[in-house]
Amino acid sequence: MKKILSAIFITIPALIILAILAFVPSSNFTQLQKDDGFVIENYSVTMQVNEDNSIDVQESITAYFSLSSRGLVRNLPLQGYVSNVDEKGNVKTEIYDYTISNLKVKESENVYLVDSEEYGDYLVLYIGNSSYQADFTENYSLSYTISLGDDRDGSKDSFYYNVLGSGWTTEIEEFSYQITFPDKTDLTGQEYFVYVGAYGEDGTGTKLTFEGNTISGQYSDLEYGTAVTVQTFFEQGYFDVPYNYTTDAIFLVIALILLVIGIIVIWRYRKKNRVIEVVEFSAPDGITPTEAGFLIDGCVQNKDLTALIVYWASKGYLKIEEKDKDVVLTKLKDLPENATTHEKKFFAGIFASEQKEVLVSSLGNTTAVAGNSAKVQVESRFKQFFVDNMKILSFVAVLVYITIMAFAVKLGLQTNSELNIFYKFLFAWSMLIGVLCYAIYDKNKDNFSKVKKVLCLIFFTLFYIAGFVGYNFFFQYFPYDPFGTRFILSLSLLLTCIGFSLVEKYTKEGALMLGRVRGLRKYILLTEKKKMEMQVEENPKLFYDILPYAYALGVSDVYMEKFEDIKATLEQTSDIGINIAGILLASHLLNARFAAIGMIATRSLLTTVIGTAIKYGASGKFGGRGFGGGGGFSGGGHGGGGGGRF
Repeated sequence: MKKILSAIFITIPALIILAILAFVPSSNFTQLQKDDGFVIENYSVTMQVNEDNSIDVQESITAYFSLSSRGLVRNLPLQGYVSNVDEKGNVKTEIYDYTISNLKVKESENVYLVDSEEYGDYLVLYIGNSSYQADFTENYSLSYTISLGDDRDGSKDSFYYNVLGSGWTTEIEEFSYQITFPDKTDLTGQEYFVYVGAYGEDGTGTKLTFEGNTISGQYSDLEYGTAVTVQTFFEQGYFDVPYNYTTDAIFLVIALILLVIGIIVIWRYRKKNRVIEVVEFSAPDGITPTEAGFLIDGCVQNKDLTALIVYWASKGYLKIEEKDKDVVLTKLKDLPENATTHEKKFFAGIFASEQKEVLVSSLGNTTAVAGNSAKVQVESRFKQFFVDNMKILSFVAVLVYITIMAFAVKLGLQTNSELNIFYKFLFAWSMLIGVLCYAIYDKNKDNFSKVKKVLCLIFFTLFYIAGFVGYNFFFQYFPYDPFGTRFILSLSLLLTCIGFSLVEKYTKEGALMLGRVRGLRKYILLTEKKKMEMQVEENPKLFYDILPYAYALGVSDVYMEKFEDIKATLEQTSDIGINIAGILLASHLLNARFAAIGMIATRSLLTTVIGTAIKYGASGKFGGRGFGGGGGFSGGGHGGGGGGRF
């Protein structure tokens, strides 16, 4: 429990650091360098917007080259970083993939498509000829269709396009554009915005006219790096973008199958053997403290093993003495032949090489190895009292979680957003931490204090709700999750989590044994102090018989507190002595070798999280700049690109 809570407390700052770094303002664009070797004398763009949100584009460019050149370079974007500004001036950037088709270059004797290549996020076209020359003017004409896909806004459709991209390296003396929308469009009274300037500026252009379903505009003497961006909005459904539902259907079927399997497992293996707590006034016969600890929570913890030290002392097999701020264990006699296998292994691990006396602080590898072997023996012997329903349900939960992660990748790939994938993984991880907290609570609720129970439930609630909300609502998904598959998967994970408390964990015989152990724990916790003192005064040995079980069941502090007033009397009447400090020290030494492994794993996880955050926060792939204004800005829309000479 301490390892889990430590990991959680360490990861919380990591998440905060990650969130801060993820939103560090960054720029998507490098500084353009002006090219004085040519100038664009005239640039005209004609666009036909189609109902499937594709655009047929024709470009005509007249360029004058003053330095030796072969022709024009045109960079057509294959991926766009589309940014919108909210009312508070914050920029939200999303990444879109474009499909370019029907590419044609008008060829002549001196102009043809010399070469083309995909470079980064662009399709780069080299239009000209194979000969270098200077002081010449040439006309270039090309056409293509660019498909923008869905705008990812379920409330409205929008047209937000850079009719002139901000990536041109020279000034443009004359620029004009004409945008024709589908015949069903009437722009009368339509609200539209035109942004003109360097990337990020929100200066509104004034040279714009519209008639029927056509918008047009023209500008003179545009500096290099200037963008012209047109933005307008339509009712939802204006664009009818074709969408393939095959992948969504597959994930939906998988999600529903997992949900049904979870319900069947919980119903099939629901609790039938009721655990009846039988109050025990003495140590339960036939069950060692280690086995009692295993029954109460289904695992052998180090404290369950160290409880054997007091158990053996109460039986007269060893003696516990304090010496110079340490604890000496003195072997009085060997364990009997009928002692359990795990007792013999651990006893031999403490008194190795026929030693008669050992310091608790000197216990090392030999004891740790013997302790692990003893744990295996207990689990093997008591396996018959448990059923494997938890393993089945846990396996279903793992399948659900893997599907959740796979679906996060699917959403990220469809939206072309590294940010999407990264945060979906983060939120899925948060849900997993919540589920683990609940699993810890369910497994240890009979052995935990109220504070620990409440902490587990608080962590479960906070982490699961945070992960659920983030995973399901952090991004706009329509139409990328038209069936709400992410909700089904998230609820399936919650179902398997709650199912931990509903499925049968014990056989009938195991439930009876657990009832005895719980009864002893209930006796320790609820019996009045005076009544317990009276019982122990009548039989002092009873105190030492129950003490190791109290330690294994996690209630030793409560037990010792009830005998604080008669502690001196007990010490005088026994050779064992009350040495809880020695027991705690032994437990600490046994835990030390395993705690190091847990810390290494936690540090590795923390390093990975922070490293990823730094990578994304500094990469410029997402994050925004506070440009101000409302709606959009120049260069912030789809399409655009730029060009130069070669």
